[in-house]
Amino acid sequence: MVRRRRRRQCRGGRHRHLRLLRRRRRHGLRHGQARRARRLFLDRSRCRCAQRHGSTDSWHLGLYAGTELYGLIVKGGAAYAWHEIDMVRSVSFPGFSDTLVSEYDAGTGQVFGEVSYDLALSTATISPFAGLAYVHHRTDRFTETGGAAALTASGIDLDTWFSEIGVRGSMLIGTDLSLRGEAGWRHAFEDTTTLEAFRFATSPAYLVKGVAIDEDVGFIEVGADYRLNEWATVGTAYEGQYGSDTTSNSARADLTFRF
Repeated sequence: MVRRRRRRQCRGGRHRHLRLLRRRRRHGLRHGQARRARRLFLDRSRCRCAQRHGSTDSWHLGLYAGTELYGLIVKGGAAYAWHEIDMVRSVSFPGFSDTLVSEYDAGTGQVFGEVSYDLALSTATISPFAGLAYVHHRTDRFTETGGAAALTASGIDLDTWFSEIGVRGSMLIGTDLSLRGEAGWRHAFEDTTTLEAFRFATSPAYLVKGVAIDEDVGFIEVGADYRLNEWATVGTAYEGQYGSDTTSNSARADLTFRF
């Protein structure tokens, strides 16, 4: 399957890539698919900030598998994303002006497993679930080109674990329209804060602390898919994550071709 996604809004940074991979993990094997199934995906996504000062091109490759074991649905797999990041920033104050450019690569990979149980109703399915995932993220070292304000960054390596519990459901309306929803709680541990060392050409290094991943987050997703024909499906969804320090909301639209 090859999927091209257009996002209504685009948020840069490492959290966006983690959200994308977690979404892949949650919906790699949708309700109603075969109990014993395998799926390989390869796609590309692009993010550009509104000010046109940065862009990220990402390629995502993953493999999912699922089976039924003693009445439980067991899913697992691995995924990796390659990111090409281009950034332009401006520094300006009275008597000084500089434009800095950087190009560097990053990567985000994960392995995961999930156990769920399907409760079948007349036209709907409700599935309590629990899962565990390990995510590794790295960013290469880079040096900006420009003038005196150019920075050198050390790069980062993060190893984070996520555990989840929750419930998801789906409902079929007619033969072509399906509704879905999900709600749950996620706990993150190990590396939840980003620390990266920066330095100017003639200065000692200093540490920059990035936005931390909330250790405990409630999440919700609602969406709908409409089958256009036997090869194509169009869908839309809303996602929200709510933690003590951060809140995120996003909407997306999908056009999926199967062949």
